[in-house]
Amino acid sequence: IARAVLATLDSGGGASNAPGGGGGDVNAAVYLGVAFGSTLGGTATLTGTGPNIILQGTMTHLFGVAPTYLEWFLATAGLSATGVLACWAILAAYAAGPPAGLGLGLEWLGLGLGL
Repeated sequence: IARAVLATLDSGGGASNAPGGGGGDVNAAVYLGVAFGSTLGGTATLTGTGPNIILQGTMTHLFGVAPTYLEWFLATAGLSATGVLACWAILAAYAAGPPAGLGLGLEWLGLGLGL
């Protein structure tokens, strides 16, 4: 799906990844969004990630409490939604690139974000 979205953007002229064009890297932002979204979404479901199952087993063994799928979702949905929104904001800013002439002074971080 990510490749189809990027192909549509490239053919329609909706995204520019040209160096020095003032824009960020839309392709990288889309691929990172897919990866981060799947990780963040997996934390909201009990069987979404392996550590969730391990935590459920540990809670059952130590405390005698085994959360159900609904209880797990209600406990983690807020954190997952907040993470998705924060990820979207960061990747949208990364894809747009910094405003022209704005030196944010973050080169020393070495993140390779071009900020």
